[in-house]
Amino acid sequence: MSDIKRRPQTVYEDRLDFVAIERAQEARHDALLRDLRKLLFEIQRRTLAWVVTNLARKRLKTAVVNFALPLKSRWRTLLRLRIIAAAKTGKADVATELGIATPAFKQPELSRLRVRADVLFQDQTSKLESELKRVWSQAMFGKIDEAQLVYLTKKTFANFAGWPEPEAP
Repeated sequence: MSDIKRRPQTVYEDRLDFVAIERAQEARHDALLRDLRKLLFEIQRRTLAWVVTNLARKRLKTAVVNFALPLKSRWRTLLRLRIIAAAKTGKADVATELGIATPAFKQPELSRLRVRADVLFQDQTSKLESELKRVWSQAMFGKIDEAQLVYLTKKTFANFAGWPEPEAP
């Protein structure tokens, strides 16, 4: 948490418990990151199987260009659901603190949340895909074995997700 705290500016805001709302928001963020971590591990597992089959064993240099991350639709759905749920829960938290009924989301608000989730999804997947393709393209020009390709793939995932770097083969 930051040292700078938001100060109430109206009579209604004096009643709000910003610390409790912030704790609830942090818990929602942690849940989203936990789900994304699980999904990223599964994507990494499937990508490694693809690398071993197409790049290490068959040595298909053209396969790098045609690579697409597996489970992209699940990633997109997860981001959309979690971001919309977090916004709804946050709105409900504030309404509860104020002692009023939770206002319903209007369609333009939901559309903005979906667009925000889609932009985040597009940024994340394009960054990971382009980095993997770059690493594999460089590796395919030299003599490289299966263990080294697996290491480079794991290292790219670790750099993307902030995981500890894998041990070199």
